[in-house]
Amino acid sequence: MTETSLPPGIFNGVRIIELALYAAVPTTCRVMASLGAEVITVQSESAIDESWLPPPWGSGLIIRNRLVSKRSLSLNMRKKKAQDVLRKLIGISDIFMTNLGQDALKSWGLGFSRLMRTKKDLIILFQNAFGGVGPYRNYRAYGMLTQYSSGVSIMTGPPEMPASTDPPYSDLHTAMFGALAVVGALERRRRTGKGTL
Repeated sequence: MTETSLPPGIFNGVRIIELALYAAVPTTCRVMASLGAEVITVQSESAIDESWLPPPWGSGLIIRNRLVSKRSLSLNMRKKKAQDVLRKLIGISDIFMTNLGQDALKSWGLGFSRLMRTKKDLIILFQNAFGGVGPYRNYRAYGMLTQYSSGVSIMTGPPEMPASTDPPYSDLHTAMFGALAVVGALERRRRTGKGTL
């Protein structure tokens, strides 16, 4: 019997920087990592990601699932040196994925327009609950809240008692659509040499 290895993933050579909390973006990055991309997830030295805490019967199981096949780096983003390190890392990467607020990102020198000026072929995936523009752009939400605010939950159960949609599957749907968007952005970049936000 001869030893065989798995063929290289289709995204070998693609580097992704993940700066995100909770579910959707980390799951998008896990999908890309499973297809061969090098994913470096940036965690905070000063504020714990609550994904380390659940589920109640096995603390840390959720985040351990999301860290599979990724590299990890801890930075204190309140420090200028950490901000410089992250900007340099993004500058030598293909994709930056985040779900943090744009105001916080700008205060760290990670505003999208600045990053795109620095690296013209950078792909940025920004996921948040209510979009990047408009009156609700700074609102924070999780999958369950978006399911209720979008009307998905009201479509389940009988009219007199709408059901709760648990677990928050919208996080998983968002992750899959995010991965598909990145595939399209990579193909666009291959054809045009241009990045995408």
